[in-house]
Amino acid sequence: MGYDSDALADAVDHAAAMLTQAAAEVHVIDQPYSALPGVNLMGRLAVLLCHLPWLRINAVLASLLAVLAAASYVHRDRLISRFDDFVTAKVCEEDAGLLNPTP
Repeated sequence: MGYDSDALADAVDHAAAMLTQAAAEVHVIDQPYSALPGVNLMGRLAVLLCHLPWLRINAVLASLLAVLAAASYVHRDRLISRFDDFVTAKVCEEDAGLLNPTP
């Protein structure tokens, strides 16, 4: 199998011409990259907030609130008794501190 030297030279010349053209089209900047040039932090925050899926976020928050309300309703007696025990213990500690002051 032989190679055609003229065709190979033409291909190399063509590739070199394409690389030269591509290099001429490349524009190198010496400034740092900024996705939104000229926009301050509050503007970027506004753009972020505008693109958030608010319907999905509200649905998730409403679901979470419903689950917490249902759980607190189901376990209300246990929650009330634990809160009552906690408050009673704190009041007893304060009363014991008043009755037996430490020097």
